[in-house]
Amino acid sequence: VEVRGKNGINYGKESAWAKKIAEQDGTPELVKGCYQWIKSDPWWEFKTVGLEKIYERLPEYIVWQEKNQTGSRWERMFAQQEGKDE
Repeated sequence: VEVRGKNGINYGKESAWAKKIAEQDGTPELVKGCYQWIKSDPWWEFKTVGLEKIYERLPEYIVWQEKNQTGSRWERMFAQQEGKDE
């Protein structure tokens, strides 16, 4: 429903964006997380978010996701290295 906009679903366009996301190793969980992240912004709350917008925002979402997990990516890598040394 979200991707159809006002004039119905443009299956060809959405399919092309889905293919681009898949080529970038975009998992369904990643797409869903990015969608929810975009919709958490009050400006996007009542607007249509299609796969084109998700594709555009995926790199930004991945960075945001890494920063908001417990510790930064580097802190997690360091902790893993310490665990291997023991």
